[in-house]
Amino acid sequence: MITGIVAEYNPFHSGHYYQIERIKESGSDGIVAVMSGNFVQRCEPAFFRKHARAEAAVKGGVDLVIELPVRFATASAEKFAFGAVYLLDLCGCEQINFGSECGDISLLEACADKLIEADKNGDLAKALRREESFARARQKIGGEILSEPNNILGVEYIKAIKNLGSKMKLSTIQRTFGYHASASELRKNIPSGNFEGLPESTKEIILREKEFGKLPAEMKNLEKILLAFLRNAREEDFEGIYGINEKEGFGNRILNARTAKSLDEAFDMIKSKKYPLSTAKRGLLSAYLRIPKDDLLPEYIRPLAFNEKGREILKNISKKVMVVNNLAELTNGPCEIFAEEERRATDLFGLALPTIQKGFAEFTEKNIPYVKQ
Repeated sequence: MITGIVAEYNPFHSGHYYQIERIKESGSDGIVAVMSGNFVQRCEPAFFRKHARAEAAVKGGVDLVIELPVRFATASAEKFAFGAVYLLDLCGCEQINFGSECGDISLLEACADKLIEADKNGDLAKALRREESFARARQKIGGEILSEPNNILGVEYIKAIKNLGSKMKLSTIQRTFGYHASASELRKNIPSGNFEGLPESTKEIILREKEFGKLPAEMKNLEKILLAFLRNAREEDFEGIYGINEKEGFGNRILNARTAKSLDEAFDMIKSKKYPLSTAKRGLLSAYLRIPKDDLLPEYIRPLAFNEKGREILKNISKKVMVVNNLAELTNGPCEIFAEEERRATDLFGLALPTIQKGFAEFTEKNIPYVKQ
């Protein structure tokens, strides 16, 4: 059985290793992880580049890591989950495994059914009109289970499986104290040389990346770039952009932050009870990367790292869907749109690093995804 995981591996730590060990103990003979690329869901650059993070995951027990395109990686929980589940289904995964605070599939599935029904009968739209935020409206329908971040994602994975008509089975691991380290705390500790909670292989990759000026990528390094974009933006730059509700004037709300002298000040001017910080960040980043509102789905699989078992899985995938190593191969139709979005994201990411990277690296650099073990 091939098991799918949705991850950011930012960085790959002991909690991820624990999950992989539990999956293998349950009888799975292959693990595919779909991983966010150079930008993660909080709409900031990942701690270090995607190929290195994927390499750490394979050395930690994953067989194949594929890329979640930036339009899904930086999206809301619903779109993030849908894109990830779609790709895992495309890979032929028979099961999806995820962490959750409740650890109870039946509770998560019942919540997913409530949200799907509320969306169909209009109750969600009514709740949105009554509540100050999208999250609060959903919680009124789905219950307190939606107050925890991993429960939210778990519910969205289940919704995506149901909406896609996928036959993937569900399994979850309860996230409790001692099960996983906090990735945000680990990122804070790494610069001071504290690698507690990280496998030795992850530590070695981090030290290598740091030596070559490829770590850490920091949002503060993008401050002048994004402020310059904001100061030169026009109303039309926010039209048709994902995450921007034009009817509610959210684009104009972002434009009104052009006087800000820092990104933090800009986000403080944009956010509100209705639009949390994550929405403010998503709107600005989506506009910069020119990510549109559409329902396009990737018609390809892009491996970021794999071992020998992962190579076998890829051979089976390639029989039904295009597998590409370099985005320069994507030159037609929707695939080219995805390639250009990823190119813009990687170019921006390259400016967030301690040593500025060359432009158009997505199309010119050759990465070797095979990881020897």
